[in-house]
Amino acid sequence: MSEWISVETELPPPNKQVIVCRVGKTTDGPFFAIRKNRDVRPWQYLDGDTCYVNITHWMPLPAPPQRPPITAYSSSPLSGSYGLSGSGGGGIGRDNESLP
Repeated sequence: MSEWISVETELPPPNKQVIVCRVGKTTDGPFFAIRKNRDVRPWQYLDGDTCYVNITHWMPLPAPPQRPPITAYSSSPLSGSYGLSGSGGGGIGRDNESLP
């Protein structure tokens, strides 16, 4: 994950969602915000409200986790294969075992 960036050093691009916090007498955050392209009150909460907290640091959002590929059938022992029995009995069973 990225390191915190001081707003005195660099600002995120306008309209970019980032993680922010304030470090000072009190510490607020981390929380999500968007930097708007304006000089007065440049930060906005994700719900659109203006953020009146004096933001001191920010960092980009991490990349989302990668999901493993989805397969048509699972080889998990919990999945089991249910279906018509292949033994000719016509019963419904599990793993080709006929029911009595």
